[in-house]
Amino acid sequence: MKILLIIPVILILVLLYLVLPEVDKSGLRPDGGSRLKNKLAELMIRKGASDHRSISDYSQVDVRIPPSTSQTGVDYNDSFVFQGFNAEQGVGYLTRLGFRDDGELTEVWFWLDVKGKIYYNREQFFDNSPADKSGLSKGGVTYRVLNEGEYEITWKGKSEPDNQDIHVQFVFKADSPHYLMSEHRDPRAYGKAMAEMKWSREYFEKLRAEGADRYERGGVSTGTVKIGDGEALNVSLRGFRDRSWGKRNWLYIKRYIWNLISLNEDLVIHGKSYNYIIYTTVNYGETFSHLVSGWAGGKDGIRAISYASDMSQIGEDSIVPKNYETSFRVMDSDEIITLIVNAREGSHSWFVADGQFEVNETFAEFEVKGRGIRGEGMQEFGFSHLAYPERKNQ
Repeated sequence: MKILLIIPVILILVLLYLVLPEVDKSGLRPDGGSRLKNKLAELMIRKGASDHRSISDYSQVDVRIPPSTSQTGVDYNDSFVFQGFNAEQGVGYLTRLGFRDDGELTEVWFWLDVKGKIYYNREQFFDNSPADKSGLSKGGVTYRVLNEGEYEITWKGKSEPDNQDIHVQFVFKADSPHYLMSEHRDPRAYGKAMAEMKWSREYFEKLRAEGADRYERGGVSTGTVKIGDGEALNVSLRGFRDRSWGKRNWLYIKRYIWNLISLNEDLVIHGKSYNYIIYTTVNYGETFSHLVSGWAGGKDGIRAISYASDMSQIGEDSIVPKNYETSFRVMDSDEIITLIVNAREGSHSWFVADGQFEVNETFAEFEVKGRGIRGEGMQEFGFSHLAYPERKNQ
């Protein structure tokens, strides 16, 4: 009789355990939903709930990747990014070729900071007819594959804001393992981000419509910068190569923060050494309110970054902060790493989606709190002017 009485109590306790949220005292996000919802979402992520294309040959990321048979060209993004910075030399750059809508539009960025003075390319949008479906060149910016993990980056043309002639020639050489989001992400953390949301048929339809993937590696850009009739400046800039492809409607995103850090010495987390950190936190509005993606990498391999500071505490007033702290945890670790961020002067913004979305970039210096380890890199804040109309007037 006692056993018969105990069984319903056990069942109720198990049910309560499943429907109650997990307790996480770290203060990092995503928080997730109930244990049951978290697990269901994790299983869906593992089975490929998002539309990711499998990459069996990593040389594919060096060429254009067209939409898959399940995708259309509308809002399709095929994007190549290189970045580097050297605080001691006072030089940094970021460049992007974004082939949109299956090559019908190209977004071209080249931003250069030389000892506090900003230069950027004049023309940023190119309508292509016929659609540009191959090649890595537009508007005076060209990327060329030299060897595995090695690329030539050039920019030749007029610059804003003062009509200077620019000639930049870099060679980027990767020196870290690669990160592929669909391969290295933490399914449990992605599931918790998904479990935070209210599920419905409409929710899952929107989720399937936003499938994308991302490939990244750390490395060094070396070469020359020549401005006008001045002497060519020799530089060596540590940074990253970023490659993404898939659906990207800028206006699906409410805001994001992207952190790119090259450390000057190894950061040890649970006995593993890393000297590159790159991660983003994104509020997609209707599909994810706080998605965390990225990695720490170095001689001991790659570890996904799974949880990060609540982005609503950093720049939610639409003002890009100059000094702040941001924390993260890597996959399968309870150790919290906190970065002290000090942004430099001289930010620059790009405007996409007919001026309705702003990408604001600033080179920055970083310190791992409590460890004395320093680094340098870039912070990037993205804001939808539809979600943050006050940003448009700043």
